[in-house]
Amino acid sequence: MKQQQQGSADNMQSIELNRILDLSSDIIAIVTPQGERRSVNKAAADLLGYTQQELIGGSIFDIVHEADREATKEAFFAVPTAKRKNGFENRILRRDGTQVSMVWDYVWDDQTSVIYAIGKDITEQKKQEEQLRNNEKHYQSLIKNLKIGVLKQEKDSRISVSNDAALEMLGLTEDHLLGKTSFDPDWNVIHSDGTDFPGSEHPVPVAIATQKPVRDVVMGVYRPKTKDRSWLLVNAEPQFDLAGEFDHVICTFTDITNERRSLVQKQEALIDILDNTEAFFATFDLNFRFTFMNRAMRKALGVHDTKDVNTISIADIPILDARYSQEERLKILLSEGSWSGSNRIQTHDGKEITIWLVLLMHRNESGIPTHISVSAIDISDSEALKEERNLNKIQTEFVNMVSHEF
Repeated sequence: MKQQQQGSADNMQSIELNRILDLSSDIIAIVTPQGERRSVNKAAADLLGYTQQELIGGSIFDIVHEADREATKEAFFAVPTAKRKNGFENRILRRDGTQVSMVWDYVWDDQTSVIYAIGKDITEQKKQEEQLRNNEKHYQSLIKNLKIGVLKQEKDSRISVSNDAALEMLGLTEDHLLGKTSFDPDWNVIHSDGTDFPGSEHPVPVAIATQKPVRDVVMGVYRPKTKDRSWLLVNAEPQFDLAGEFDHVICTFTDITNERRSLVQKQEALIDILDNTEAFFATFDLNFRFTFMNRAMRKALGVHDTKDVNTISIADIPILDARYSQEERLKILLSEGSWSGSNRIQTHDGKEITIWLVLLMHRNESGIPTHISVSAIDISDSEALKEERNLNKIQTEFVNMVSHEF
């Protein structure tokens, strides 16, 4: 009686096990060490287009794609010794001749001396991977042929991708460029005014720190190959993954060396014109510290030609009849944009002169004040004083033209 009950229980377990195997979406096969299929589940028959009975008894290698057959044999025959082989990929042929990409786990069972082959269909995954590879190739081709420099920089600012334009503009080979960071001192970068441009202030580190775009930054980069400096207009755009987490930065730049050279030439020509006019002309920063002074103003103020004007402020020039403080005059310029009038000043060599001057506030495209310009003329003699009104008009027109160009 007990034997009958045990047999009934074993039979029920066998039915349940077969039911579980047939409900699995993965292929499950029991295979001899020689590669002969002893049994397969329903998923194998459905996927390959055979009946389960047709698949039993044949060799597992017969339906493997010919190009993958030797590698499959090598992996399979090693299982009895290694006990298992996980993640093995090959291609299996369906009954209609089409192929399926599979990934297998081969497991050796010591008790029954058989191999359990558990396979998953990864055909769609392979198609997606192939599509991604094609997209990557297309992306690389597109980037490679762009006329602007493109760099991909990782979270530590390390360069991982570059295009040909970037290599040319930076004067480096790909071997020398990849792996460099923005903090490498060999860049030897300067601002447009010639001051040092430390790595921590470069567009990419700033974009990494803030996770916000940094745009239209002018950088002078030293090129060791040609031993010169290229001037670049640089943008850094942070990129985020699907979860919204910061991933890397795309840095793009254009070479503005020729444009800057042309601008410098124009500035030099304009300075030459200003240095050869009798009118006084100068520019200040917003603290009224000189940034430029033409020859006529140097002479009038008694400033030696070799003296650095950046070290001189209006505060260093005594205004003997000042009606406004420096702060009040700045407020007027900020609110009205200009100021004109006469002042009696004491020059560096102790002389007193009366000048008629026009001050203009200059702003950038965003409306932010950037600097102040002044045009003036010596009206110390009485004849010149009589013409103050005419001078105001003349000077305003002159400074509007010259300051804009400067």
